This record gives sequence, structure tokens and C-alpha cells, in this order.
Amino acid sequence: MSVVIDLGEGYRDRRGPERPLRERIDTHRNRRMAALAVLAALVLGVTPVPVADARIVSVAAYPYLIQSTPIIVGDLVYAVSRSEGSSVLRIDAYQLLDGLFRWTATFKGVDRVSGARASGGLVVMNAIGSGGDMLLAIDPVSGQVLAEEPAPQVAVVDEVAVHLTYLMVEEEFFADLRGRDLRSGEELWSRRLPVQSPGFIYALQAVPGSPVVLVTDPGGLAYSVEAADGTLRSSARVAASGIRYATTLGGFAYFGSVAGELSKYEPVLLQEVWHRDAPAGVVACGDVLCDDRDFDPEIIDPVTGRKLFERSLTWQYLLAVPGGWLAVTNNPAELSQVNSTAVAYLDELGYGARPTGAWSYLGRDTDDAPVLMRTNIAPPLTWFARLDAAGGLQLLGTVHTAVRNCQAAGVSIVCTLGSDGFEIFRRRG
Repeated sequence: MSVVIDLGEGYRDRRGPERPLRERIDTHRNRRMAALAVLAALVLGVTPVPVADARIVSVAAYPYLIQSTPIIVGDLVYAVSRSEGSSVLRIDAYQLLDGLFRWTATFKGVDRVSGARASGGLVVMNAIGSGGDMLLAIDPVSGQVLAEEPAPQVAVVDEVAVHLTYLMVEEEFFADLRGRDLRSGEELWSRRLPVQSPGFIYALQAVPGSPVVLVTDPGGLAYSVEAADGTLRSSARVAASGIRYATTLGGFAYFGSVAGELSKYEPVLLQEVWHRDAPAGVVACGDVLCDDRDFDPEIIDPVTGRKLFERSLTWQYLLAVPGGWLAVTNNPAELSQVNSTAVAYLDELGYGARPTGAWSYLGRDTDDAPVLMRTNIAPPLTWFARLDAAGGLQLLGTVHTAVRNCQAAGVSIVCTLGSDGFEIFRRRG
């Protein structure tokens, strides 16, 4: 299984559900570019540019501007946009496989969407609104908006939203928790917990069938509560000196203390797994932990808590391969191997000219292999490749467009086209 570590408006000509979907294959564009390249070679005596192959085909293209990278969750791709001067943010959903339009959802007071994930049968999106961080929950089948809440005052586990408010009773703080079924709107349970002062709430899937939310306060106290029925599973003081930061990864909780220690906890029973000295801040990055120092930053193994190695600030992504790690660097020429000697160059893909852009990680294909891309601005050309189990690059195909902001899932790749909208591609074979 591949591991990936991420280190790192306005409509113009809206094509929506009422207009026919443009479905096409890039055959004519490739032939036209090939003909122009050959003509240039004959007339001007220059070397033709590489011709895009037919292994990457265009499924659908939409000419309106979107805010950021299209978001893939499950079998749908979500495009976020806003009309110029409008206060309404719009999310359009399309089928990933064939690009067919599914539905539109609109929001007021939401500025942008920063990410999304599946939760039970819902899609949960992180958003930024006029009042700060927000959480949106949408039924992906109908497009019905089920939750539009400020975060971190709400956490969604499966299809239950756990709401958190803080009360002060006789000079004591309490965390007031309420669980609500998102589909029916019914309040399922409520629970009040004593805390030192307002803290954080996190939604975790600790083990299959046992989802919990963690309520913590800066004083170092943590509670584990079943999201489905509000059962208090456990409580513990996880940081004697107080909690400075907290993060979650792989069904476990990690707490950084004021005293400069990092502790890993199993979240249901709140049992400590390990603790160690730690820098000022640690965040989850892919399937490992990264500290956020500007100098000599560490990669930490979440299983043991040991330092794996120090990362270079030039690395954009880190991919696990047998015998080591493959670093995607800011150097357009190479992928550098950590703990090994192999270095993969673009020339190994069969092209003599190097692209001007650096490698970018897009997602995983059907075999869970990382999919990467590089672009050349002039002439416009994009290479798509996958990283195999041995850490080598395998060319998937090319398109004669300098795409950007792409995501990949299975055989599909979705990219923005600058000011020309966005396009859905599919790999053949």
C-alpha cells in the first residue's frame, strides 16, 4: 500500500444541467497538434514537440471558472464557484466516470471550501465563512444540505452531528454535547461534561463500529464519548502541564503538552501508547507526523514515536516505497530517494525535453499507486505518470494542455484549465 505525505470566482459562460454536456475524445486535438508539429519541422526545420497519445481521453469539459481544485469524493466530482459580485457560493456535482451533471447546492455566508471527505453515506466539507471555519454536510445522492455549522463546534461521525457549546454555571465551565441525526434532524442524546475552559472537539473512527468524539480542554483533560448515543467511554488527564495542541491520525489521538511532550492515545479508553519529547508543534501529514519547524524538521513514525529522518524543505511530497521513501522535490529534474540510491528522471519516460514544472501528486489509481503529473507551458503539454511498487515511474499518457490543480482517483483525472474552466479525463486500458 502506498503512503503519501503532503508537505507542502465567478461564472463566465456557465454550462449547467440545462445545457448539453460536451463529451469528446482528444483525437482531433492530438491530430491537429501533430500536424502542426510536422509542418513546423518541414517548413522551419525545427524538432517537432512530442505528440500527446490517446491513452488519456477527455470525458467532459465545462467552461466556467471554479474557485480551486475540483474535489473528488467517491464517484462524484464537486466544482465550487461563485458569480462575480455574488454572495452565494455554488457547489455543482458531476459523475466522475462520464461527467454527467447531478445537482447544485448553494450557500450564503460561505467564502470557500477547503476539503471534503465521506462520512457514512454523507459528504462532509470543510469551509471558510465570514465568521471563520465551517462544516457542511451534504447528501451526495440528492444534494440536500443537512448541516451548515460553525466549526469546531460540530463534528460529524457517520451520519450523526455532535454539537458542542460551553456553559458556565456557578463559575464552573461545562461542555454541553448534543447528538443529532443529520437525515431526520432528530436530537438523539445530550450530555454535560465538566471542563477547565473551552477546548477542542475531534471526530474519530477509533475501531470499526465504535466511533467516538474527543472533548478536551487546555488544562489537559480529555473525554471519549460515543457519537451514536452519547455514552461516556472514558476520561483521562492526557497532559499534566496542559494541552498546547492536538491532532488525530489513523484512529488515534496525539496531544502536545505545554511542557514540550507529545503523547499518543487510543481514543476509546484513552490509554497512552507512547510519549516523547517534541517540538513546538506536530501535525498529521499523510500517514506520518511532521513537526512544523522551519529548521531541521522531523518526520515522526506514528507507530513508535521515533524520528524517521529530517526532511528537506524542498520536498513537496513523500511517498513510501520498498526500502525507503521517495521525495518529490522542487527540482523539476528528479525524484530523490531517501534511504536508498535510486533516482528517477523524466528522461526515463521517453522524452528528451524536460518539462518546466515540478512533479505534483494527484491521488491514487485503482492499484493504490500514486499518480503524478508534470507540465510544460510552451509548448503546452502535460505528462501523467504512476509510481510503481519499486519506486519507478510509469507513463500513463499525455495531453496537449498545460493543466493545473488536478486530482486523480482510479482511472479518472480532473483538472482546472486556468481561465478556461475545468475538464474530466479518463485513462484508457
